Amino acid sequence: MKRKWMASLLCALALVFTCTACAGNASDKSASSTASYAVSGDYAAEAGGADWDGGDYATTEEAMDEAGAQIKEITGDTLPQDGRKIIRNTSLTVETTEFDESAALLKQAVTQAGGYIEYSSQYAGGSTRSASYTCRIPAEQYGMFLENVRGAGSVVRTEESTQDATSQYIDLEARLKSLRTQENRLLELMENSGSLEELLAVQDKLSEVQYQIENYTGQMKALENRIDYSTVEIDLEEVETYTPIEPGFGERAAEAFRNMVNGVKNGAQGFVLLLIYVSPLILVAAVALIVVLIVVKRKKRRTPPQMPIPPQDMQQK
Repeated sequence: MKRKWMASLLCALALVFTCTACAGNASDKSASSTASYAVSGDYAAEAGGADWDGGDYATTEEAMDEAGAQIKEITGDTLPQDGRKIIRNTSLTVETTEFDESAALLKQAVTQAGGYIEYSSQYAGGSTRSASYTCRIPAEQYGMFLENVRGAGSVVRTEESTQDATSQYIDLEARLKSLRTQENRLLELMENSGSLEELLAVQDKLSEVQYQIENYTGQMKALENRIDYSTVEIDLEEVETYTPIEPGFGERAAEAFRNMVNGVKNGAQGFVLLLIYVSPLILVAAVALIVVLIVVKRKKRRTPPQMPIPPQDMQQK
């Protein structure tokens, strides 16, 4: 009986510890989820937080859960592999001996690309002039614009950088969608508010949410502008003579290959021309060689062969 009683007590204690641990895990998960949601949605928790005095707390909690699900649906576990949001920034230094003509060509290139000049300045010092342009060019016309810029003078410096803004864009999009969901829920609560205190509380939360919507909307528009329009800064400098541009390894290798091909071609052409020049001499030499061979052969036929002297006759002599 004693053993059975002890076994029952141990089972009861084990059951209590198990329930306590499960409750602790559930509490940690809930706290972690709430913290993560507060970071992703900013004021999502404030729309129905613990200090809410109204009687429609459950409705606001549903809005929070729905907004969190929308954020997870938008962001997902990984970023998209295509259609990325890329910001391009380029800086060029262009030399020219015809300053006015090059400046006109640059402005024409901006107009043809469908862009605009965001900032420009011009400086005249001594006998030379210089100008700086900050151009905003549509992303799809970026490559064509750079080609047109190279036709306006000698490009002696090029710096290009890119920034992947996909994560930032998706984050702003998710925040805006969450805040708009909260705004709709708060507008519904305003219609169903029973007392003046509840109405003022909802209006206060609604003002905060709408302020956040305006803030993130401005950030989204600014980011979209940087993505859709690449920034190209051009420094135009007037010079008397162009600065020699040292070619890179690829250009030097290509130039060496072209020189080798041209050398082989020129050598082959020179050899053919030499053969044409000396062909008469070769023909005369060939005819003379044939004549000599014929004469030598006939001479050998006419000369009688000499009989060898026996050894005995040589001794008598």
